[in-house]
Amino acid sequence: QRHHQMSSKVGSGGTTKRRWFQKRIEVKCPKASGRNGTHCYLATTAILRQIPEIRSIKSGAINFFLNSPGGSLSVNENADPTVRTDMDGAMERMCEAGVGQNGMKDRNLQRAFKSSLFGQSLTLPVADGNILFGTWQGIYLCSWDDDRDDDGDNGGCPVRKITVTIYHEPSAQVRNVTVKPPERGVHSITAEIAKGFHLETKNGGAKSGKKQKMGQGVLYAMVKHTSASMGLTCVKPQDMKTLDKAFDNVVPEKWNDEFFIHTYEGPDDMPGHVKSSLFGVATSLPINGGEIDLPENVGLVLGGRIM
Repeated sequence: QRHHQMSSKVGSGGTTKRRWFQKRIEVKCPKASGRNGTHCYLATTAILRQIPEIRSIKSGAINFFLNSPGGSLSVNENADPTVRTDMDGAMERMCEAGVGQNGMKDRNLQRAFKSSLFGQSLTLPVADGNILFGTWQGIYLCSWDDDRDDDGDNGGCPVRKITVTIYHEPSAQVRNVTVKPPERGVHSITAEIAKGFHLETKNGGAKSGKKQKMGQGVLYAMVKHTSASMGLTCVKPQDMKTLDKAFDNVVPEKWNDEFFIHTYEGPDDMPGHVKSSLFGVATSLPINGGEIDLPENVGLVLGGRIM
């Protein structure tokens, strides 16, 4: 059993003056080479040094959008480099399973498939001038076509363009919500998150007795563990069990014996890292009339080293 802490931020649609800021930055990715070479680059420092403007943000959100093709953005382990090596190996296995042996001969198809699995956009909560990362979290900039040199003058190392948009909402509430999954599996956590902000869910289950006075707004939620996943899906019990099994099939624990290097934290840890980049660690939820406004049977789910 693990306790999962999440940072959540609610921005209301009141009269508080908003401030938007946007700029485009460039990040040079090291070229993958050697046995431990990887296409996944820990880019947190390279990105944040180019956006000092974030330091003035009391509370808000930041969006990173990758403008260059053939790449992905993700949040994952910022310490052990073998996680990034194993992530690269896992991506090769998933790509081969997805596009088939004939598709593996098509470099463009490979790049497109890999880019779509992790995605090109991240929206993360910000408070007191910092992104609300967990201790071991950082931004991965994955370059799936590092044989290409974007401007021909970087020694074969691709330069990726990222559009950064910062949304400043000084009146927003920022809270840490601790969730305690009862057992292994995928679990609905919408009610816990709603209760943390005195909101209600449209389908019930989070009536705190102190309903938030809010018309419309957005709740940004981010799980602060590198081998945990969070996202929106159907919250019927059988559907969550099926999702859990499906991700186990996509990222099987047998890879620990076949090629994973990062295995010392247990058989479910490195698979959990991969699933975290596949399913994500952050999401945005609409608020309407003091409720988290979601369709029937859809909710926020958490998987920690088991999804």
